[in-house]
Amino acid sequence: MSFARNLTVRTKILGAIGVAVLTMSAAAGISLVRINSASQTLATAGNQEATALAAAVLRTDFQFQHQKLKDILLRGSDPASYTKYTGEFGDQGKIVVAQEKVLRTDLAELHNSSFDKYLRQFDAGYANYLAKYTAALAVLHTPQDYDYQAGDAIMKGQDGPSQDALTALATGLDASATVARAHGSSSVTSSIQLAVIGFALAALLGLVAALLVARDILRRIQSMMTVAEQAAEGDLTTRAENTGNDELGRLGAGLNTTLGNLEALIARSTRPARP
Repeated sequence: MSFARNLTVRTKILGAIGVAVLTMSAAAGISLVRINSASQTLATAGNQEATALAAAVLRTDFQFQHQKLKDILLRGSDPASYTKYTGEFGDQGKIVVAQEKVLRTDLAELHNSSFDKYLRQFDAGYANYLAKYTAALAVLHTPQDYDYQAGDAIMKGQDGPSQDALTALATGLDASATVARAHGSSSVTSSIQLAVIGFALAALLGLVAALLVARDILRRIQSMMTVAEQAAEGDLTTRAENTGNDELGRLGAGLNTTLGNLEALIARSTRPARP
C-alpha cells in the first residue's frame, strides 16, 4: 500500500490502462498464434483436396485410355481402324503420363508419405497394363484372322488395379482433408472466442483498476476537504493524514504545513506581551 501511495496519480492511471492493454495483447497474441496454426491446417486441407482432384483426373484419363483399348478390340479389325485407334491409345497414354507427373508433384508437396503407396500401386498396375496391351496387340492379328477374343482375354480386368489405387488415393485424401478442415475451422472459432474473452477480461480488469484508483483519489480528496472545512470553522489543530509522496500526498503535506504555520502565527499573536 505504501509503495502504491508513492506512485504518482498519472502513473496509477497509466498502470490501470497498462493492465488492460497487456491483457488484450496477451489474448491477441495467443489468438494470432492459434489462428496461424489453424490457417496452416486449412492450407494443408486445401492442398489435399487439390491432390485428390489430381488423382481423380488421372483416373479419368486412364479410363479414357482404356476406352481406346476397347475401340481397338471392337473396331480395329481393318488396318486403317487399327492404326487410328492404336494411335489414339498412344496419345491418351501421353496424357496419362503427364497427369501422373502432376500427381506425383502434388503428393511430394504434401510431405505425407502415407499416400505415396497408392501412387506406387498405380505405377505398378499401369506398367503391367501396358505390358498386357503389348501382348494383346501381338495376338490380335493372327495369320488366320483378327483374334478379338484372344486380345480381350489378355486385357480383361487389367485396368482394375490402377483404377482401384487411384480411387483409394482420392478417397483417403478427401477424408484427411475433411478432418483437417474441421480441425482448422474449430481452431479458428475457438481462437476468436478466446480473443473475445480476453478483450472482455481486459476491459473488466481495466475498469476495476480504474475504479480502485478513482476511489483512492476521491477518498483522499474528501479527507483533505474535511480538514479544510474544519480549519475554516476555526479548528487549526486538524491535520490531513500522511498519504504518500504522490501529488495528493504533497498537497496534503502542504495543507498540514499551512495549518501549522497559521496555528503558530495565531499562538504568537495571542501571547501576552512582556512588560
